[in-house]
Amino acid sequence: MKNLFITIAFLLLPFFAFGQVGADYNFSFKVKFEQNIPVEEIEIYHYEATFYNVFNKINYRINIKNNEIELFGCNRFVVGGSYFPIIVFSNKRKEIDEQTNEKTEVQYLFYLITEMQSYYDDFYRELEFSIKYPNIIVSFKNIEGKYIYNVEKTAVVFFPFKTSIGNKITKINPINETENETHCHFER
Repeated sequence: MKNLFITIAFLLLPFFAFGQVGADYNFSFKVKFEQNIPVEEIEIYHYEATFYNVFNKINYRINIKNNEIELFGCNRFVVGGSYFPIIVFSNKRKEIDEQTNEKTEVQYLFYLITEMQSYYDDFYRELEFSIKYPNIIVSFKNIEGKYIYNVEKTAVVFFPFKTSIGNKITKINPINETENETHCHFER
């Protein structure tokens, strides 16, 4: 009887207890825009992800000469359970509406969708947005311990399963010129 009780308790243990491994990672990467999308006119947002992958800190700096933006910061994620939060670049413009011939405000949105947990140190692929291809999807495969990255530019996006999109987006602020980059403070 004692052995039966131990066996049942052992079999039921996974239903009552589980663990998750989390990690913090410092990231830094650049995104470029075609010349007709001036980076100084872009605002940047990120979706508030679920508790699985969040930014501890994120900022950016612009490089007008190269028409690019460098994003950097720290994100916290559950290993194997989540993707990097979606980043949205917004470019507002005044344009003539083709239907009404009136000047209207339009907003072009560029989505950076990342099907991995963070941007690792060995990520050096070029990410360039255009009006024709306003969405970039970054994914990877781990082959024998080495990451093989794939960057896909697309006009339309069908969101992947592990992507979290809610009704709240948060504006990302540029770094203050007197401020240093902030990285994760690892507390264990």
